[in-house]
Amino acid sequence: ITTISKREIFKRKIPDFSRANWDLFGVLIKQIDWSGIHLNSKCEVEAAVMSLTATVQEIVGQVTPSITIRTRPKRPQWWNDDIELNRRAVRVQYHATKQMDTIENQERYKELRNKLRQSIKKAKFNLWKEHASSSINVSEASKLARCIIRKRAGPIGLTKKSNGEMTTNGLESLCNLIDTHFPDLVTAQQEVWASADHPHINDTNQSPPGEYFTPEPGLPTSDEDIEWITTGNTSRFIALLPVSKSPGPDGINNRVLKNLPGEVLEHITKIFKKCIAYEFIPKGWLVSNVIFIPKGGAVDKTNPKSYRPICLANTLFKILEKHIQYFLEIQKIYPNKLTQHQHGFRHDHSTMTALSTVVNYVELAHEVGDQALNVNLKK
Repeated sequence: ITTISKREIFKRKIPDFSRANWDLFGVLIKQIDWSGIHLNSKCEVEAAVMSLTATVQEIVGQVTPSITIRTRPKRPQWWNDDIELNRRAVRVQYHATKQMDTIENQERYKELRNKLRQSIKKAKFNLWKEHASSSINVSEASKLARCIIRKRAGPIGLTKKSNGEMTTNGLESLCNLIDTHFPDLVTAQQEVWASADHPHINDTNQSPPGEYFTPEPGLPTSDEDIEWITTGNTSRFIALLPVSKSPGPDGINNRVLKNLPGEVLEHITKIFKKCIAYEFIPKGWLVSNVIFIPKGGAVDKTNPKSYRPICLANTLFKILEKHIQYFLEIQKIYPNKLTQHQHGFRHDHSTMTALSTVVNYVELAHEVGDQALNVNLKK
């Protein structure tokens, strides 16, 4: 006996931040007394960061509607009524040709099929023209170009270990990638965390195993001299954040930070000052989501080095880094006290300028008839 079960459609809900009620978000978050939170020790700063993250997540969940993603594919945006009518006519004529295979029916079927193809082609072209003309700035145009040029990356399969053996499952392959790209991490602890006793490995609200707080007394260092961390700079750095960037493990994206009121920004600025005064970073900001992306020219997908790790850190931690970078700039450490070979964390410097420097060395050596030698130093 064959039994056919009911078809179940997988559904997944994600927040739709474009339809969030940000006015209500500001009203609810202002009801909290942020000025009464003490930051007199490392433990209190840790607790303040956890409380801030949990509060923002809860309020965002209240004011943000969800959108349901189904496995059943939707109709494409270029589909219209003319295509639907032409498609029905082609189907009717196809069955008529199957019943009476005459020359007239064949010609009629070919005519309707070509008409359907032309209508689909025209609808796709019109939608593409409308979409391309809507890209009004460089960022959107670059994003559109990447969607056209880049190919969709496939899933990560089994990888080869350092001893030549192949991994046997997805978790072992993931730990092999982490061991290769982050050799200082203890993968044994990660395997325990990902075991059956910890089923919520993908839950961003879960903390790694171990004690979260370190009961240390507050340091006597004062934060009054830290004048370079201000609420104005915090607000300015948040305003410069792009909206389309992915959030870190806390799930707080840039759109949420842009709608924070001044009271919360002052509280965040106080946390930044205490982090510098106590010379530590809250453990909640030290966690990052790592995504492994296959390299473009890599052929051997079993080699862990054929993947490039991308770390998504919490945005508030990035704002603290912006403050530190700003402090180094106003103290004239850039470029007077740094070597010119430093390309990271400098204005008008990046990986492109580093590559350009290397190319200049090679071209100069070739021009004078000399040789250029590249030495890769490893530990």
